[in-house]
Amino acid sequence: MAAEMSFAQALTEAKSIIVQQSQRIKSDAEKIKAQIQLIAEQRLQISEMEKRVAEMHALRVELGETRAAKASLEAEFAARGERIASMETTVREHARTVTEQAERIDRLTAERDALRDQVPSREDAEALALMAALLGSKQSAQVARAEMRGERQETKGMKVAA
Repeated sequence: MAAEMSFAQALTEAKSIIVQQSQRIKSDAEKIKAQIQLIAEQRLQISEMEKRVAEMHALRVELGETRAAKASLEAEFAARGERIASMETTVREHARTVTEQAERIDRLTAERDALRDQVPSREDAEALALMAALLGSKQSAQVARAEMRGERQETKGMKVAA
């Protein structure tokens, strides 16, 4: 009889199988809902990751541009540094030239002052001119006297020779 089941037993067993399957279906439905929720969360995460990847790509591009700009600026700064160094050298050379010229000016000024001390002052020049005039008039008087004496001596010489 065990092999034969009654209709009630079969019905109970079928009911039991249906309840088990129903519980399995509910369990599977809950698992599917959980998986759907997990998939939705993962999609959000993937979307956020894609945004981050896009941002990272944009940042890499910007980094490349920044590095290129940095290299360009460094080259420009190097060129300006060389130009500044050249200008500093020129300034030092000009400063040396200015110092040399100032020393030469000082020497020439001292030489001029020494020569100026040797040149008679205006008052001295006027006094010298007066003295020259006096000497000139005295010399012309002496020349006139000498000429007269010469004529007299010539006349005396003639008398003596005669």
